[in-house]
Amino acid sequence: MAGFLPTTALYLNLTPVSPLTMTFKKNGFLFLFLLAPAVLFGDNLLDSLQGLLKKDIPDTQRVMVYHEIINEVFGADPDKALLYGDTAYAISEKKGYLPGLYRSLQFYGRYNFYKAYYKKAQDYFLKAYRVAEKIDDPMYLARSINSIGAIYATQGYYDRAAESYDKALRIAEQSGDSAAIAMYSGNLGTNYRDLKIDSLALKYLYYSIGIRQRIDKRSGTADNLRALASVYNNIAGIFYSKKDWNKALYYDELALEIRKEQNDNMGIINSLSNISDVYSTMGDYKKAMSLSLEALQLSRKIGMREQMRSLYGDLSGLNAKAGDYRAAYSYDTLQAQLKDSIFGQASAKQIADMTTKYETEQKEKAIKLTTQRNNIQDLSLKKKQWFLYASYTGGVLLLIISGIFLNSYFLKKKTNLELEKQNQEVVLQKNIIEEKNREITSSIYYAKKIQDSILLSEKEIKKQLPGGFILFLPKDIVSGDFYFLETKGSQTVVAAVDCTGHGVPGAFMSLVGHDSLKQALQQGITQPGLILNYLSRNVNISLRQASEGSAIKDGMDIALCSIDRERLQLQYAGAFNPLYLVRDHELQEIKADKFAIGSYFDGSTSFVNHTMELKKGDSIYLFSDGYADQFGGEANKKFKLNRFKSLLVGISDMEPEKQKEILKKTLDDWRGKLEQVDDILVIGMKL
Repeated sequence: MAGFLPTTALYLNLTPVSPLTMTFKKNGFLFLFLLAPAVLFGDNLLDSLQGLLKKDIPDTQRVMVYHEIINEVFGADPDKALLYGDTAYAISEKKGYLPGLYRSLQFYGRYNFYKAYYKKAQDYFLKAYRVAEKIDDPMYLARSINSIGAIYATQGYYDRAAESYDKALRIAEQSGDSAAIAMYSGNLGTNYRDLKIDSLALKYLYYSIGIRQRIDKRSGTADNLRALASVYNNIAGIFYSKKDWNKALYYDELALEIRKEQNDNMGIINSLSNISDVYSTMGDYKKAMSLSLEALQLSRKIGMREQMRSLYGDLSGLNAKAGDYRAAYSYDTLQAQLKDSIFGQASAKQIADMTTKYETEQKEKAIKLTTQRNNIQDLSLKKKQWFLYASYTGGVLLLIISGIFLNSYFLKKKTNLELEKQNQEVVLQKNIIEEKNREITSSIYYAKKIQDSILLSEKEIKKQLPGGFILFLPKDIVSGDFYFLETKGSQTVVAAVDCTGHGVPGAFMSLVGHDSLKQALQQGITQPGLILNYLSRNVNISLRQASEGSAIKDGMDIALCSIDRERLQLQYAGAFNPLYLVRDHELQEIKADKFAIGSYFDGSTSFVNHTMELKKGDSIYLFSDGYADQFGGEANKKFKLNRFKSLLVGISDMEPEKQKEILKKTLDDWRGKLEQVDDILVIGMKL
């Protein structure tokens, strides 16, 4: 776990700023640090500012008052601040007041940043940058460059973020703005922390603290206290990564104390989460869970979606460690849903490319302007020479151009005739291929009917497997995975089979396997280990795998069990595919033999038959490898068995149809727009 340790900061106003902590990403220690503008003069500042609005003051001053009110209320209620922001923007746009327009656009960017609408935030920051270019004050550009740096940092472009922060810092140092120097050096320190360069990170963060403390002694402004809290928060993050829990708690609690004094709800959320993470790492899950729930309640209150998403993840992990898997699964589901909502936006590359494109355009404009000036001077000197050259060469060029056009005409005519002939041939081949495809597809669909006929219907499955379900998702029209189910008296034989390959080759193998299993039971073989011995021998004979020069070396992976419901006894044997038993929210794995059906020929090796007693409430799962091998998620990686095990434990108490529904939805959400990579089969049974 990780805390709300900030990684970058945004300077979004004309006045000295104060840091507000915001958003983060777990485990990877990706955090976001926004500096919200505020100049606070006392406890009654908000009343005084609202009193100014009732007076007859110029529109430009009214806009500035609105922005000071925004600074006051933003940390506690960002939606309320938005109402004042809309009014300030409307007045600034109507009057053409550039400083007010700039601050309004920066505010919109900051608001959307906190709400995790990153694409909107980036658009507003770029608009503010364009306004800053028109204002004769380099600090406006510095603040916008800092905002763009935050966009880079949010998407993981820490090197580019560092360049932006460093550029903003150089401008601030030239202007002698202490508050800005403190802020941008803090940003650099935070960014170096994310680059894992702790020595530079601490250097810049302690430097920022020194300047902030001096500023606060002179002015007593609350924004510097908030900035100080955020720097404390970042230093705590470094000590957290160094596993120095006492120092991490010390700095986190310093930050929390300041934020509570300033009624800074967003900062309070982050400090609570940081402290929760430290207690969790120390093993005090009860204390950690209490702090995370307090932070979640406050996040919901002010609508901070990214904090909510991360807190859901924290609570899922904490409940799992505490043994409450149902609650862990519930929080994990909430996190996944909110994550899809937040990150279904423009990619990091799009955001970075748009910003780079704008900067490149500005450079190209400057180069073009210089070139035009030089060209005007050259043109004035060479005008007469050009006129003379044109008179002599005009006639020659006219003859050359006429010859080129005439030659081009004949070449084009010849080319068009050849293209027309080629197009006719392409159309003919296309029609032949389409007809072949229709014939092949029709044959495969007929093969599906044959394969479906050997598999039990949904009605028959419910009859023979009460309290159970079968999730069967072929990758192609026909499948290399198949299920087998047959009941004799109180004994039910169930198998999940994965043939080599999928599609048509796998379907052919499935027919061989299903027929061999039927034959084994018809001959009175009911012990799983003996059934697999019979099946393996039959596959060898059917495919002539023992023959010299045989090209067919394929086989099957299988998990097969026999359940006696009267005696409450389970027998199992497997080839590579294990059986999972969930009892009292704990998963037991019965491992399979490490050789496939059809992989041995002399009969000297037999499949091990496992026997165990069952209890009422036990859940049994058989499956192929398709579910765990499906690619997806944020990093396009495999789902993997550990995640699959946790999912089964979480749903084991649910009704069969609900389990099947959750398995299907979880897989679809994980896969997203990616292609299904293999056939998928999961069989569940509950006593």
